[in-house]
Amino acid sequence: MEDRTRVNFHCHSVYSDGDLTPEALADNLYAAGVRYAALTDHDSVEGLPRFQEALKRRGIGYIPGVELTTQCDDCEAHILGYGFDASSPELKATLVSLRQARGTETQSIAESLRRAGTRHVAGHNDQPGPNAAPDGQLDIREAAALIHRAGGRAFLAHPLTLEPDLAALDALLAGLKLQGLDGIEAFYEPYADEQRSQLSALALRHGLLVCAGTDVHAGGRAEKPVYGIDMPVPAWKQFRDAIFSAPTFVETSAGAQGSTALPSSHEHSARLPGVFRRRYFVLRIFLPTLLAIALFVAAIWGLIIPSFERTLLDRKRELIRELTNSAWSILVSYERDERAGRLTRQEAQDMAKARIEALRYGREGKDYFWLQDMHPRIVMHPYRPDLNGQDVSSFTDPRGVRIFVEFADLVRRKQAGYIEYVWQWLDDPQRMVPKESYVKGFEPWGWVIGTGIYIDDVKDEIARVEQSLVVASLVISGGVILLLLFVVQQSLRIERERREVEESLRESTERYRSLAEATTEGALLVLDNRCRYATA
Repeated sequence: MEDRTRVNFHCHSVYSDGDLTPEALADNLYAAGVRYAALTDHDSVEGLPRFQEALKRRGIGYIPGVELTTQCDDCEAHILGYGFDASSPELKATLVSLRQARGTETQSIAESLRRAGTRHVAGHNDQPGPNAAPDGQLDIREAAALIHRAGGRAFLAHPLTLEPDLAALDALLAGLKLQGLDGIEAFYEPYADEQRSQLSALALRHGLLVCAGTDVHAGGRAEKPVYGIDMPVPAWKQFRDAIFSAPTFVETSAGAQGSTALPSSHEHSARLPGVFRRRYFVLRIFLPTLLAIALFVAAIWGLIIPSFERTLLDRKRELIRELTNSAWSILVSYERDERAGRLTRQEAQDMAKARIEALRYGREGKDYFWLQDMHPRIVMHPYRPDLNGQDVSSFTDPRGVRIFVEFADLVRRKQAGYIEYVWQWLDDPQRMVPKESYVKGFEPWGWVIGTGIYIDDVKDEIARVEQSLVVASLVISGGVILLLLFVVQQSLRIERERREVEESLRESTERYRSLAEATTEGALLVLDNRCRYATA
């Protein structure tokens, strides 16, 4: 389904033939989910300042608009103008002439307001100035030129009303395009979907823009008024860009009669009633939560993982010490048989070597023990049989350490202990890696027995644990963030509802005061048993 934006660029207020004030109209547009709107009163821009301010309070994008009554080949046609400078003297003088030519009668408060607006503008038109319709008649082509001179864009309103035959309308649009027409109201609420598609195709064929509106007059009519219409996003963007390109369409201060730039979707959300300020959330909700998550992560990487690394290394070192003691006890048992006369020394040593050579442990069953004497000579090495019986006093690791001499010296000094060096990886002589071994002397035979751990093994195990901790941290942090978003959403909803109620009460009071001001007799406005406004 094509993305669409809720808009209304064709609606009327009490300043022409509508039933609602600009503020009440803005209320209904907001309730209908409209995001961008234009007030297009017939031949009047008097309601634009109030409409602009009302939309601003409700977070709805605003552009200035007007619906001009024009003549097209002896038929009445309506031109929608957008994005113009509402303070243009020529435009204002022309609008006065058009309104005076219609001869509006006073029938209600709304009509009184329209008449007052006409008189007010006429007072500003006493001095001679440009006027595109001095006789109260405005040709459709001159209407487009007038809108252009005021810096705006001209669109043909409800095209099928002017010419219901598509073929004739096609020819008419070709001529109007040459005369300066910028677009047509293809997305007109009373039209069926097929008619909207046909009008969109005509606009595309002639290189015209399209706009959308409901032509709502509101209030007390028999049919239910429609305040919003969905406009395809590509068409809306083309319309928006065309309005933005007008030289007079610049952002002005609140309440000014000039054009005001449409807000982006982000600005629109930020202006909605009841939405917290972003800084408030950052400081009061998000920041403490993010700090808590940061402390959690810092605790894992700064305390838990380093502590785990030390603990794991200590456990590994304790493991090889216990394993060495167990293998050492095998030597003790065979030496005991020697002393008891059950075995000769050579037999006892050969049997002890064979048994220890067969010992394996570890995850892959490849970790081993080795034996040497104090000279040092290798007594037994399961993965380096080429060294068995060899003098290794000059044997060094890649760093130049005489490791077997170091083993013997450590045993002479302490009888047992740990030492670091570089040695081949298990049974792979091509791979040299750091290793830490525990060695222990066996004094009766002058031997040294030892086994070790590969530092890379420890690092791999630590990495696996760290990965598990990272995954757990992400899951926990994600859960906390989801919980935070839920809390924020609920807080936003509650605050939005509260502010909407406050805004509704305030605007209701303003609306009643406006009605009181429009009456010719004294009025007293009482709310909650209190006098809120009075006129004499």
